[in-house]
Amino acid sequence: MQKHKTLTYAVAVMLGNSLLTVGVMRQVTGSLSKPFQDSSALLRFHEDEKHSTAVNCRSLWFQSARAPMVVVTELLSTLLNIVRASANPGKELKGSEVLGSFTAAAGELQMVSTSELSRIEMLAFFINAYNLFALHLHLLRGTLEKFDMKDLKISFTRDYSYMIAAYNYCLAEIEERLFCRVLRAKHRKVSERSQAPEPRVHFALSLCCNSSPRIRIYQVYPHTHEQY
Repeated sequence: MQKHKTLTYAVAVMLGNSLLTVGVMRQVTGSLSKPFQDSSALLRFHEDEKHSTAVNCRSLWFQSARAPMVVVTELLSTLLNIVRASANPGKELKGSEVLGSFTAAAGELQMVSTSELSRIEMLAFFINAYNLFALHLHLLRGTLEKFDMKDLKISFTRDYSYMIAAYNYCLAEIEERLFCRVLRAKHRKVSERSQAPEPRVHFALSLCCNSSPRIRIYQVYPHTHEQY
């Protein structure tokens, strides 16, 4: 009986730490390294704070994930088909069972591994992830047909996050950090030109408004080399 209690406690600590990691819970006081062993620690759920919880973390993904490009392209293709099948996706899909099921499926991005992706694969992956995130967020907010870029861009791109490979990214972070600095730092080359920011991403990233490019699904094929 004692063994069963110990295992249950260990599982509870693991789940609690997972909830903290994805932002479902927030620690208020107590030990930062072992909050669940600290009797003085206080924690709170903050699901009502729009910027705190990753959009695709309504549920935790405990299974192993498939290859990152497979996951992101399948999710984006599925979401585009859901939108096309709806007469008024901005109104009909918000709070719907179909969108709820899709949000649960998008949790697979929590566990993908991008460490083995080449530079061009990383670009294609995060372009797809960016467009997926933007479209998904619009549908959850019900703002697909009434998005005011001037008034909402800052809050839209910075107040929400998507968990990708165990890290939370807002739209602005994907664009600013991944496409300009992190990719270059990870994949250094000899020439200065190859380390310059990739300007073509601006023709691929979409915020789903009139001034944004059309959403396309980007793949990497062996014969394309450094093209996408």
